[in-house]
Amino acid sequence: IEGKINGLVGESACGKSTLSLSIVKLLPSNGRIADGRILFSGEDLIRKSEDDMREIRGAQISMIFQDPTSSLNPVFRIGSQIGEAIELHRFKDEPKELTKKVVREEVTTILQLLRVPDAERVASHYPHEYSGGMRQRAMIAMAMSCRPKLLIADEPTTNLDVTIQAQVNELILDMVKKLGTTVLLITHDLGIVAEMCDRVAIMYAGKVVECADTSTIFKRSKHPYTEALLSSIPRVDIKHKRLEGIPGRVPSLVDPPPGCRFHPRCRYARAKICTQDPPTVEVEEGHRVACWRYTDVWESD
Repeated sequence: IEGKINGLVGESACGKSTLSLSIVKLLPSNGRIADGRILFSGEDLIRKSEDDMREIRGAQISMIFQDPTSSLNPVFRIGSQIGEAIELHRFKDEPKELTKKVVREEVTTILQLLRVPDAERVASHYPHEYSGGMRQRAMIAMAMSCRPKLLIADEPTTNLDVTIQAQVNELILDMVKKLGTTVLLITHDLGIVAEMCDRVAIMYAGKVVECADTSTIFKRSKHPYTEALLSSIPRVDIKHKRLEGIPGRVPSLVDPPPGCRFHPRCRYARAKICTQDPPTVEVEEGHRVACWRYTDVWESD
C-alpha cells in the first residue's frame, strides 16, 4: 500500500532478504532473477540497466540493512556517508562549493529528524564511535536522505535490545508520517507487525502464502502456516491458550517439496492434491491465500 508500512513475515532463511535484494538488484554474484516482474511506479525493474538502477537506488528506493556495523564504511565519517547520497542524487549538477554547504545542512537536518542529539557534531564521528542504536539511526538517515518513494527495512532492529528496538521502530513510523514514504518492513517478529504494519504478506520457503491487512491476519488468518505461526506465540488477546509448536523442519530451498511447500508439515494436507502447486485465491476483498482448502477441488475431492 502506497504511503503505508507493509510487512513481510517468515522464518529465517525463507527468502525475505533475497526478495529485498532482488528488488534493488543487489543479489550476490551466485544469484539471479530467473523469471517474473518487479513493478515500481509502473516500470519493470528487471529490465533496467545497471546505470538506471544506480539512479533509482538511494533516490527512489532505499534500504536499511540488518547489520549497520557491516554496512557502514569504518574509515569515513558518518556525515560524509550520509552526504554522499544527497550529493549524488539531489545536487549532482550544482557547483561543488555551494553543494558542500547545502549537503552539510541537509545531513544535520536529517539527523535532527531522527532525534540525534547535537547532530552537527555527531555527523563528524566515525561509525566505531557510535552505539548500536546510533549506528542504526545513521543507516536510517542514509536511507531517508533523498526522500525515497520506497524504503526497504530488512529486520532493522535485529541486533538491538528491546528499548532501542522500540525507539528505532518509532523513528520509522515518524518518518513515514512526515515524509509519506512507503515502507516494506521485513521481520520474523509478529509483535512488531501488530504494532507497525498496515498490511502483511506471509512467506514460507520462498513463496508468499497469505496476504491481507494486519487486523485480518491476526483475527481471520486462513493459511495453515499462518495459523501455526500465531498458535506458537503468546497472545494477550487470547486467554488460557496452550502454545503449539510447528512440527517438522523448514524445507531446503535447493530441493523443496513438490506443490504446496508447507504440506509436509500441514495437518490438513492431502497427498493427492497438495503435491500440486496451489492457486492463489481471494477469500475476501484484499485477502489472498495460496491454499487448496479454499478451492472447489478441495471440496470435490
